[in-house]
Amino acid sequence: MNKKSKVIRVTSNGSWDGQYGLMYKFEIEMDNGDIGEYMTKMQDQNKFIEDTETEYTFIDGQYPKIKPISNFQPSSGGFKNNSDVQERIMFAQSINIANLQYCHNKISKEQMDDVVSEMYDKLKKGPQVKLPF
Repeated sequence: MNKKSKVIRVTSNGSWDGQYGLMYKFEIEMDNGDIGEYMTKMQDQNKFIEDTETEYTFIDGQYPKIKPISNFQPSSGGFKNNSDVQERIMFAQSINIANLQYCHNKISKEQMDDVVSEMYDKLKKGPQVKLPF
């Protein structure tokens, strides 16, 4: 259950070696009465800070757990899989194909530009075009 409350106390409660490596345990007490264990790979956790209100997930049971809620939102300026990126990849691959043909003495240096252009056109048309190698 997702909740929002102020952290009253954070107590380090040892560590253990689990399937994901060394984990550190903390007992977290909230001002609404929730008390639970939080486990992290960070020795100095920074998700629950005393006297700070925070959103968390509380999992009740014999061994109650408290987990932070991630507010991570990917930025809009990240990688986009648009046609410009695809065109650049196809062009780079065309250069690579021509370079391989040149290295194996299949074409001359003077033919490089023509082969790059030809390979780029073939890559743009898609897999129905049979490549010459």
